[in-house]
Amino acid sequence: MGSRVYVMQFENVAISAVQDIFFVKAGTANGLKLRYICLGAIGQTSATEFRLSLKRYTGATVTAGSGGSTPTVNLVNDGDTKATTTAAAHANDTSQASSTTTQTLESYTWDVLLPWEYQPADVDERAACLAGEGLGLTLNAAPSSTNCSGTIRWEETP
Repeated sequence: MGSRVYVMQFENVAISAVQDIFFVKAGTANGLKLRYICLGAIGQTSATEFRLSLKRYTGATVTAGSGGSTPTVNLVNDGDTKATTTAAAHANDTSQASSTTTQTLESYTWDVLLPWEYQPADVDERAACLAGEGLGLTLNAAPSSTNCSGTIRWEETP
């Protein structure tokens, strides 16, 4: 049996403030590793750049943000009847996640005329965290209101 892979998405959400676009906190028994993130803007006709950061949240206290949503988390392989995610997942939280220690792993600029994707080909280069820690994709500056859709996929690790 392969890895247990989960997916969560949001669709056509207005983004107009600094926020956690995605935040996933690993359960107490498993870590997690990001496999894929995709963002797209809807109806954009002029170039606008969003500054994004991929962050890892570690330490004794890791707290998800608030003000967004908790979209449904789905199992990619629905034939795995024993799988239930222990991760807590959020989208579009305008009060951002916090932790004892926050590490910025990567920074990006996204031109909203094109889709933005995170999908490292090398498995060893995928962002990961241990049990009880979290990973998040943050929007670092408030843009003018832009409707966006997004998808995130992760796997639970031992």
